Amino acid sequence: MPFAISPKPYTIFIMKLLLHICCAPCAVAITDTLMNRPEMALEGIYYNPNIHPSVEFQKRRDTVKTMAVDYSLPVAYKDAYMLDYWKNNLNCSKEIRNQWQW
Repeated sequence: MPFAISPKPYTIFIMKLLLHICCAPCAVAITDTLMNRPEMALEGIYYNPNIHPSVEFQKRRDTVKTMAVDYSLPVAYKDAYMLDYWKNNLNCSKEIRNQWQW
């Protein structure tokens, strides 16, 4: 007499990942990869307070917004543009700044 084997119950775990996005071109490949994984819940964050000039900052933000719409990717935007902070808090000596590079 045939019998049915009931599958064992299992839990599917969803990994949540917050992806820092500096610009859309850098994020496209990893977004393509991770958005197609059913076990992954992907969200982005755009935060680049040190991009200069402000036109470049705005272009990057706008292209990330376009990419987010194209991929239906939720993205949080932190629109802090902190040029004055960086100007006032970085030592002007290039030699001192370079000593901290790898």
